[in-house]
Amino acid sequence: MIVMAPDTGLVFPMIPLGMTNLRRFQPHDIDAVMALYRHSIRTLGIQEYTEEQVRIWSHFPVSREAFLETLLEGITILSEVDGVIASFGQLNPPDHIAYLFCAPEYARSGHASSVYLQLEADARAQGEGRLRTEASRIARPFFEKQGYSIIETEEVLHHEIGFERFKMEKKI
Repeated sequence: MIVMAPDTGLVFPMIPLGMTNLRRFQPHDIDAVMALYRHSIRTLGIQEYTEEQVRIWSHFPVSREAFLETLLEGITILSEVDGVIASFGQLNPPDHIAYLFCAPEYARSGHASSVYLQLEADARAQGEGRLRTEASRIARPFFEKQGYSIIETEEVLHHEIGFERFKMEKKI
């Protein structure tokens, strides 16, 4: 079965999780990762944020080159299904989950969990004893299921619009 994302026109094959491949981010992945990021925010973000917040959030990253540079820092892992990126996450610095996003078509199917578990293993391998993140309202339940606790609720401003997020931490 094939589904098309209405806002981007990207086609996502619906393939069992068993066909998943985890790999490192490569520069040639940037356009697909940016599209996944924006599609995820536009589709899933509206469940917890206002239309204005989603519009502002989904315009990040402004610069393809700056986002590429960011994703090349630390460790960025992709979950791929038959050559299509289903989710991605980043560990940067070694004790911080900087990004964890999943294409809505693959949500709740283990792709983000697979990426997360690899990032946690990489943090452990680097000698880290804890992981931290700043989770959105959407990501908070996922991180709580992974054993994270809320340290602080904060409101950050993007283009003068407030966004609630949660500083979270887990001992590993």
